[in-house]
Amino acid sequence: MVCSKCRAPISDGSRFCSKCGASTHPSDDMATRTVVISPAGELAAGTVLAGKYRLLEMLGRGGMGIVYKAEDTKLRRVVALKFLPPELAGSPELRERFLVEARAAAALSHPNICTIHEIYDQEERPFIEMEYVEGRSLQVLVRERTLEAGEAAEIALQVAEALAKAHGKGVVHRDIKSANIMVTGPAGGQPGQAKLMDFGLAKVQGETLQTREGTTLGTAAYMSPEQSHAS
Repeated sequence: MVCSKCRAPISDGSRFCSKCGASTHPSDDMATRTVVISPAGELAAGTVLAGKYRLLEMLGRGGMGIVYKAEDTKLRRVVALKFLPPELAGSPELRERFLVEARAAAALSHPNICTIHEIYDQEERPFIEMEYVEGRSLQVLVRERTLEAGEAAEIALQVAEALAKAHGKGVVHRDIKSANIMVTGPAGGQPGQAKLMDFGLAKVQGETLQTREGTTLGTAAYMSPEQSHAS
């Protein structure tokens, strides 16, 4: 089988050309995702997903997710899209944990928790559509300058309120750290609202997803003693 657009060979069963990103099922029309992937597995700016999300730029990449800034062309708003890294998307366990993240955060409505709008899990690159938070992470903020005591206390209070809301709904975040707290406001100005992000390691009451034996979830430098010593 060859690509109808660039004539490159296409492996059986593939939905997209690995060279130009063209769909092998052009009749899918708007339901088809037009995906262009770089050699490093990153999606190119201008890529259109689910017929309405146009990628603008990559915002960040971590071990469990890649986040892009995108435009919802139908609602005409800016959103953030979070993807599993391509090397992890084939793992049933990690894919299910990705769904748990979406369900956990979507169940929480609070001004200090990033809002989840939708999840798309029909293709080989599942992604979560979420609120785009204009600002920078607390990790970046404290590198820029030393926070005054009042500012630090206000951010801590807002994060505590977000966690209280989550715990009240049976959700334990398990990865609280400065990189997972966004603070709104322009660079160099006074920080605004704190937003708790990234529920990828969350434990949800009633969920049966199991962690592989011998592994511990979390970021070592931020773990509580009982978490880091758990077997």
